[in-house]
Amino acid sequence: MLKVQTETGTEINIPSELKEITLKKYIEFLQFVEPTKPECLKKVDKAENEEERDKAISEIDSLVISRQIHPYYIRVICYWSGNNENDLQDLDVASLVWLFQYINNLLNNLPEPEYTNVIEVNGEFWYLPERYMTDSTVIEYAESAQFQQNMKDLAAGDWLAMAKILCVLVRKQGEKYNSSLMKREKMFLDWNLSDVWRVGFFLLKRSELLQLSFQAYTNAQALSRLRQELNN
Repeated sequence: MLKVQTETGTEINIPSELKEITLKKYIEFLQFVEPTKPECLKKVDKAENEEERDKAISEIDSLVISRQIHPYYIRVICYWSGNNENDLQDLDVASLVWLFQYINNLLNNLPEPEYTNVIEVNGEFWYLPERYMTDSTVIEYAESAQFQQNMKDLAAGDWLAMAKILCVLVRKQGEKYNSSLMKREKMFLDWNLSDVWRVGFFLLKRSELLQLSFQAYTNAQALSRLRQELNN
């Protein structure tokens, strides 16, 4: 934890590592705090290039900063620290901005973990599928359908889907898919973001490798057809 003290002696403790944040805590942040972000900051986030970003920033005046942005920064810091918003009213502006940016960087600049299908959590070993979701059997079809639905939810911004994805993907060694695995959702909500991100990284990497494999296969097929046409 990062510990900071205001001039009046108020102590502020915020997470300094992803392992100090549970998936549940992060989801609740996205549900209840993130939606209160001022429209001016959302506009900056949505900027597609540097020119749009600079324009959005230039439209923010000191009154907007004082009445909208600083109160939002305080809400974010208080959510993660557990302080009351009144506790931070005497915090100097530079410290306020620094603390907000510290939290923002922690949540958005995710490290690249080891690419492995075995994850140890609290002394227990959990396994991710070495081959991707298939639908060759009835059980695997159900597994694949559940997984695909959860991925659609996640793509739509519903982070609750991440706990469901963990239920489908993360299992004990040799464990087969069945609908009762979804009962582990509450347990996975208590996993820390570091372990959750290890699963997310594995998932993204597998997807990336599959796309490369598919592209290689497509290129090989195209080359084969070209050779046939030249031979003819």
